[in-house]
Amino acid sequence: MADESVTLTRQRGVYVIAFLCEKLLIEKNDVATAMRLVDVFNVELPAPKLNSVTVAPPIEADLVVIFKSQKPEQFRATVALVKPSGERTPATEYECQTGGGVIGQTIAIHVQVDPREPGDYWFEISIEDRLATKVPLRVTQTVRDPHARLTQPNAQLNTADLS
Repeated sequence: MADESVTLTRQRGVYVIAFLCEKLLIEKNDVATAMRLVDVFNVELPAPKLNSVTVAPPIEADLVVIFKSQKPEQFRATVALVKPSGERTPATEYECQTGGGVIGQTIAIHVQVDPREPGDYWFEISIEDRLATKVPLRVTQTVRDPHARLTQPNAQLNTADLS
């Protein structure tokens, strides 16, 4: 049996492209430039201390969602975040309109994710309450050893002669 969300999207004729990037630049003529496409963030946290709370700045990225269609379409799109714990954030709604062909609609959403919960986050993009696509974001953590040295002064790298 075919996935209902894919079938509905094809019936409506709306196609969805979605990705995460570290920075999105939008020029005066509305041309967008996505910089550094990402789906994994490794966060270095300080070593835990007794009776303290780990504080870490949020992970920031831009979720870019592009809608295209063969003919003009009007529809409601929603974006929701599902955390690694399974907790779902309330969906944000967008009224969308495409003009057909290259005339689509792009939504850029600046997102912030708490890095203290490692695992896979999923951004779910739906059209008229039917899942159209999902974009993953993996958060991994390393704990900084307060006693480790990052580099040794004047250290040299030995390399083998591979010839």
